[in-house]
Amino acid sequence: MTDETDRQILRRMIEAGRRITRESTADAALSLAVTRAGQEVLGLMIEVPAVTERHMTLADLPEVIEDRALRLVIEGPGGGLGLMVLGVEVLSAIVQMQTIGRLCRTDTANRRPTRTDAAMAVEFVDRLLSEIEREFAGSAAAGWGAGFRYASWIEEGRPLATLLEDTAFRVWKIEGRLGPAGTGGDMLWVVPADGRGGRGRPPVAAGE
Repeated sequence: MTDETDRQILRRMIEAGRRITRESTADAALSLAVTRAGQEVLGLMIEVPAVTERHMTLADLPEVIEDRALRLVIEGPGGGLGLMVLGVEVLSAIVQMQTIGRLCRTDTANRRPTRTDAAMAVEFVDRLLSEIEREFAGSAAAGWGAGFRYASWIEEGRPLATLLEDTAFRVWKIEGRLGPAGTGGDMLWVVPADGRGGRGRPPVAAGE
């Protein structure tokens, strides 16, 4: 697939996303945000065939986080804390695109995520959160979903209860298809169900 073909596909996906997000659907906004962040930060096409939401308690969160996933704490308005969880395939893609500039077949299932992995993922995660904020701006969803950014890395095995408030959470599962081969890779975006933000404003892009 050529760079020009990639750009044409991205433009079509963004235009389709804009048409959908005018109807204020959070799942469409998330899909568009992931696609844009992947292309602009990593140079990686990420298609999102499915986005699903669940409401869960703090005690239930470990059940939906896969083994060896990278868990990052994100902080939002009013000191609200949530998570961005990158599955092993997504983390591997981030590392590969930043080190060798392409995807390759590797066995990542048994590798523990490290502080270095977290550092390499921060730019993508913060851009993704920024794009979510942009898509949510002016809508009711901004009250619970806007204003989050990376705060810290959680080492594997550390209980979430030592970091997060014991409250209800919105848990968004984002199913991705990575690169030309469409390799599967999932992410979780977890934020307090009762948001502490306003409707927000779109972040200003560089050069505007």
